[in-house]
Amino acid sequence: MQQVTFSVKDTGIGISEEALAQLFKPFSQVNNTALRKYGGTGLGLSICKKLVEMMNGRIWAESKETEGSVFSFSLPLPVASVNKVVDEKSGNSEGYRYRPLEILLAEDNKMNQLIARKTFNKIGYNIDIADNGKIAIEMQEQKKYDLIFMDIQMPEMDGLEAAALIIKKYGSSAPPIIAMTANVLSEDEVKCKQAGMRDFISKPFTIERLENVIHKWGPQNEAPEKNNYIFADN
Repeated sequence: MQQVTFSVKDTGIGISEEALAQLFKPFSQVNNTALRKYGGTGLGLSICKKLVEMMNGRIWAESKETEGSVFSFSLPLPVASVNKVVDEKSGNSEGYRYRPLEILLAEDNKMNQLIARKTFNKIGYNIDIADNGKIAIEMQEQKKYDLIFMDIQMPEMDGLEAAALIIKKYGSSAPPIIAMTANVLSEDEVKCKQAGMRDFISKPFTIERLENVIHKWGPQNEAPEKNNYIFADN
């Protein structure tokens, strides 16, 4: 294991020493002006701290007012063996051990889009991306998708409404829709099922979990005689 440190530096307004001491506490905001301008709950850095500590790491911030800030975290990570050789010429991609699929991801966050695209590509799948539920419906009308991964909270139209509309329109021929969301409460899963979604992936997700869901709900693995849809009441 080796301690690896990640740092992000900005040239913003900086943070006072007093505010810096409160930064990683739940519901903490630097000032009310930032809250009114940018919104948020003050939970982001608190959640980051918990995630880093769960991985036996630590997180911290350094800052001076008017000079910007540096946010860092370190994690104990295994060192890859230099003797491990990857055969890139074989052309055998694990993601294509079933068959290529047409996959749509509905996700409004640009960073999440980037991470998801790289993760899908890593297991051998190219994906199309819709910025919200309304666009996802339009893309489904233009192209037949094998699977749709749907975020829940999106502008214009959220994932629950979009999923229900797609299933209402296409019925049993609708592609399996998988919820992909940071909402992990049991009632959130119930809402997804009521909207007709087949499965639920919580963020952040592992490659293994993603592969399992693709393998489970890909058309070649689905039992056609079984209808798992649960339609939402109007």
